[in-house]
Amino acid sequence: MALAPVYGEFQMEDTSPTTCGCKRFTNPKPSENYAASTMLQVFSLKFSGDFSNDQQPLPVYGFVAVRDDCELLRNYIFNRAREEAFDLSPDSRLLPLTLPVRGMSVWHKALVEISLKVKRKGSTCDNDDDVLVDLCIDFRWDRITREKKLKSRIECSFGALEMEYKFIKHGIEAVLEVGIPMELVGDHVIIIARSNGFKKIVTLYDAVVQAETAKVSYVLVASEGGRLYFGYLAVGARASGCTRIEVAKHGSYKGHVVLALGPNPCQKPRTCMIPFSVTFSTMGYFNDGSP
Repeated sequence: MALAPVYGEFQMEDTSPTTCGCKRFTNPKPSENYAASTMLQVFSLKFSGDFSNDQQPLPVYGFVAVRDDCELLRNYIFNRAREEAFDLSPDSRLLPLTLPVRGMSVWHKALVEISLKVKRKGSTCDNDDDVLVDLCIDFRWDRITREKKLKSRIECSFGALEMEYKFIKHGIEAVLEVGIPMELVGDHVIIIARSNGFKKIVTLYDAVVQAETAKVSYVLVASEGGRLYFGYLAVGARASGCTRIEVAKHGSYKGHVVLALGPNPCQKPRTCMIPFSVTFSTMGYFNDGSP
């Protein structure tokens, strides 16, 4: 790929984050009844290189962003400042993905922009650090494979970075918002989801619940006419629940997942209601960037 034409085509001189948010066509006007279109779902970014004694762990910072033809500005899926570098190690090879602002559309084209560095031991600024990956992946509508999980392996000086992803042919943006009840503060909670557009489970949340954690949100791709599956696990309470939602082109759905918790000191069984909502939207019309 020649970088110069792509640089201009995707307006890469503009490093601003995308201003185009999610849920744009949840309540469409009659003129906004757009069709479902091809969308990109990124599952993981995994370091598959070797670790030597002087490289363990690898403190990685920088960004991974997608520029699409919904808007050519950066939609981040990983973004870490130098002082917040994430430590890659043999036991922790996955970069933690961040919540994209909206779904990633591929009516015609999309560009994955990757700029990652490794903090060098003893260095005080990014100019002294090592480059892990610095490149772009250019996707075009007539050269992509849809409805199949794909993997791109990016060779670098420290080994390789693998990106797992899929292009959903009739994609619908699904914004999942899940409540975290106060009863679960201090417990390790895992929230997962998957769509029948892709079989791979996406982890939406995996952490010990803090008192200030009232709700978590995630943007993912669902397949038009399919189903979205959502599961909730409280590890300490040994309680889990799941539900299934029919995917719509637009609109929203609200419900609850019921967790059966262990008995309280009075030996009475307890339940915990987990509120959630799913908001569906198409990605709209093809935007060629013209004023």
